[in-house]
Amino acid sequence: MFGSELAVCQANGEWSTNEPTCSDTCFVFTIAILCSRPDQVVNGGYTLTTSTTIRVGTRVVYHCDNGYSAVGERVTQCNSDGEWSSIPPTCQDINECQDDIDNCDEFAECTNTEGSFTCECNVGFTGSGESCTVIECPHPRRPFNGFIFPVVAPQDKWVSNDYVIYSCRDGFSLSGPENATCQPDGAWTNGNRPPTCSDINECEEQPCDPNASCRNRIGSYTCTCNEGYSGTGSTCTEILCPALNNPASGSVTITSRNVQGVANYECNTGYRLDGPQVITCFSNGRWSSTPPACVDENECITGAQCDIHATCSNTIGSYTCQCHQDYTGTGEVCTSMFKLYI
Repeated sequence: MFGSELAVCQANGEWSTNEPTCSDTCFVFTIAILCSRPDQVVNGGYTLTTSTTIRVGTRVVYHCDNGYSAVGERVTQCNSDGEWSSIPPTCQDINECQDDIDNCDEFAECTNTEGSFTCECNVGFTGSGESCTVIECPHPRRPFNGFIFPVVAPQDKWVSNDYVIYSCRDGFSLSGPENATCQPDGAWTNGNRPPTCSDINECEEQPCDPNASCRNRIGSYTCTCNEGYSGTGSTCTEILCPALNNPASGSVTITSRNVQGVANYECNTGYRLDGPQVITCFSNGRWSSTPPACVDENECITGAQCDIHATCSNTIGSYTCQCHQDYTGTGEVCTSMFKLYI
């Protein structure tokens, strides 16, 4: 045989040498070079350009599953030495969260997993993670006779960490927590049960004047000056009627110038009262009547002690009796002069 005993089929479809020549009887043996089946890759696979014998020049294309990317050569071919041109690539997990290729909502947290990722709504939000909506608390209730601040939600809705402060009207005291916070689950820390505003009994603090009486009212109180006093109730002054002078030709005795005090008038002998004998001090600070006067009494009319045979003559504060003609005596007693000579 003249020529090479071995010929190899090359990638271009040509044999590596010409056919040898034989003298007399000669046999030509052709040996095909084959590559072994390519190795599988974890989390991926490959496709061959042939589905039968893997000959020189056969190509393998590797691919990775969703969520993975290939590291290394994705394409290799069978060489003439029966070996593959490169080792298989590896399929590594893609961090969709880090590479910002996730589809999570802006109010969700992305968590990378092997070959995928998860989306979970942030605290205070609800939804699939790909779509999240804020969790709202109901409008806070106002305590009876009280207030809440702020009255309107800061963001037009009550959401997580929003809070309200409770207060009461003047005259009431707060019983219970002074504030409440909207929780992430949409419930208030107090269950939307506001505190109570209880009436304050201001009279226990004795806010009125010592000479006044206090009356408690719902959310307030009133002070009223006691009898004999006047003022706002917060301050009271004693009511006194004006001082009284003795009347001419008489006298006055005053028990008190306070309310219900009395003044008792008397006149000297020969005089009588013109007006009431007793006047009373009223709560308006005035006497019940103008003071009386002592005026001359006409005893000749009211009962002078003159004899029947005498003439009574009234004088200022007194009177005189003068016996009639032909009568003699003091006037209070008169004797006929004719009897004296009998």
